[in-house]
Amino acid sequence: MDTHFTQLRPDLTIHQAEIFHTNTGILKTAEGFILVDPAFTQADFERIAAFTHPHPILAGFSTHAHYDHLFWSSLFGDETPRYCSEGTLRQVTHYRKEIVDEFLAPVNNPFNVNLCLSDQYLALLSSISVGLHYLPAISVEVVSIPGHLQGQTAFLFPDFQTLFAADTLSNTEPPSIEGSRQSLHDYLETLETLGELIGQLAWIVPGHGDPADPSEAKARLEMDRRYLEALYALQIQDFSEGIEAQARSFLQRIGEPRANSSDSWQIHLQNLQAVYGWLN
Repeated sequence: MDTHFTQLRPDLTIHQAEIFHTNTGILKTAEGFILVDPAFTQADFERIAAFTHPHPILAGFSTHAHYDHLFWSSLFGDETPRYCSEGTLRQVTHYRKEIVDEFLAPVNNPFNVNLCLSDQYLALLSSISVGLHYLPAISVEVVSIPGHLQGQTAFLFPDFQTLFAADTLSNTEPPSIEGSRQSLHDYLETLETLGELIGQLAWIVPGHGDPADPSEAKARLEMDRRYLEALYALQIQDFSEGIEAQARSFLQRIGEPRANSSDSWQIHLQNLQAVYGWLN
């Protein structure tokens, strides 16, 4: 199998994109495939389409309104139903231009990924409420997990014993908060929600990084909690030597290993900048 793909069980495969290591869930049913967060470059789309060929794509799900979890391709069907939370749909409706502009920004475009952009697909999302739903070919529980972004949801597929946890529980990056003290509080509550679900599952798939079994997911959850609680405890005097100095000492103090790439360091630095902003 192509190294972009990891098979967790015979009917469940994860595709990991080269850019940002965004994970796409590929769930096989008797009637066809379900996609969760189908990445965002033409190369991603073509690999996933080749993997699922000749079977139809029955539905798609997006966990939140960041472009690497949001876009779609005609390769998956122009009229395939696609679902997201009510909050995510509001984000897409209100910030569609900003989402597309960020996607097209040169710093995020090392492989000319704008060639695969189909802006029209952002207008074709349908909202799905929190709770358990029985859809054609599949059942799914929609779980609200705010903190990283308004409207973010996890999708739990009971028949697969698998939770797609959006941008939480990663082994390659620390938590990313939306930027307010309230979002930090919301994220800590999200960890309580996830903690109640993990023990019921076989697999937990983060938006970025490696899928986890329940034991590994619990370990990551505790790392996330330690990180967020340390953010919450910061005081203005902790920034006396500057934000970047505090960002470095913060990681050493709590033993946080996941800010060791340029992308994950930027996530961490933005968190510290947000805290500094609300303390002033």
